[in-house]
Amino acid sequence: MFEQFYALSIRHDRELGVSWSISPHAENEFMFHSFYRRGSRKGNGAAALNEVCNLADRNNVTLRLWTIYPQLHSYYERFGFIRAAENPTSSVDFVRQPQLMQAQAA
Repeated sequence: MFEQFYALSIRHDRELGVSWSISPHAENEFMFHSFYRRGSRKGNGAAALNEVCNLADRNNVTLRLWTIYPQLHSYYERFGFIRAAENPTSSVDFVRQPQLMQAQAA
């Protein structure tokens, strides 16, 4: 699974100017690191994150991330991330369960 995320990150960097990395966090879970959009083309970050979420859904993978920027909370929530914890360092942890898994559980 990591190889698929890695290949997608290389393509996003080359085609969209969006850099990000991801690492295994737990079984069927990955943690985002350093999501960054270069340039001024709005929408590329959202396009990249949407593809990442779709790949995670197809493979029944949970995604995690954290941010120290309150203005990004609603942005990540639009992609299905929910607040998991607020830390003493002022960062907020987010988690996104696979959408297919949620549909099956309902």
